[in-house]
Amino acid sequence: MKKKKLNQEKFLSIKEINLYIQKIFWILAKKLTKQVYMFLQGLEEERILEGFRAYPSRKVIIVRNSNVSDYNRKVETVIDKLVARIKEKLRYVVSDFEEVYINFFNFIEAFKGLERVIFREKVEGREVYVNITGGTRLVASAALLACFLHGAKPIYVSASEYTRMEVIAQKAGKVFEIPSIPLDIPSVSSKSNEKKALILKTLYYEMKGYSPSLEKLAEKMGEAATKRNLAWISYHVRQLEQKGLVQTRFLGRKLAVKLTSAGAFSAIAAFPDSQPYRTKEKPELKVHI
Repeated sequence: MKKKKLNQEKFLSIKEINLYIQKIFWILAKKLTKQVYMFLQGLEEERILEGFRAYPSRKVIIVRNSNVSDYNRKVETVIDKLVARIKEKLRYVVSDFEEVYINFFNFIEAFKGLERVIFREKVEGREVYVNITGGTRLVASAALLACFLHGAKPIYVSASEYTRMEVIAQKAGKVFEIPSIPLDIPSVSSKSNEKKALILKTLYYEMKGYSPSLEKLAEKMGEAATKRNLAWISYHVRQLEQKGLVQTRFLGRKLAVKLTSAGAFSAIAAFPDSQPYRTKEKPELKVHI
């Protein structure tokens, strides 16, 4: 009788332990679904995986380069194989892999694409961790600013050992989380900046970054070209010029306004696109894996 009782108690304790373990896994799974790991394509597999180990997630977004030319075609074939290996290693943990294609060699295009992806994930209530270790310096800078804009968490993985004359890291080092700094962007939510934000938006989205005159700018903004309105627009244009967001020059008696790269960035940041970012089709590239 005593042996039966002991076996029963042992069985009950194992059952309780199993329930406890299941509960822990459920809590971890729930946590992992609330965060996203995002990385820029690169040649250093271990630094990508080390970032994932620090911030494991059920969803992984792989940012790929859409600007494939004859010059970097061989590199892309190597990266294709690397991405395939990463997917294979993480397939038991990750339930959703997404590949997003953006131009790694154009800062504005890269920022716009990354900003949309991060914004979409934040709207869905996920914490976004972005590994900026890979990619070009241009796309890494764009990713950093997109993180600052939407409160995502950029991370950087150092290298502890290099091969090939210190070009490719053989071993990953420490993972650094970079503090997210809020950006001061002209916004329509602020009455003092409302007109400035609308000027930037109009120039970028409706006038391809250039207006031949204030009258034309006012027309595109939906404003009547009265002396008072033109004076207000001129005042805000001058303030934007002082911040380096626009450039102006006289063409006869007309004041032409041109958007700078910083102004284009501010226009995108002030009016983030709430629509999900559509991933581009992968460039035609024959790869044998």
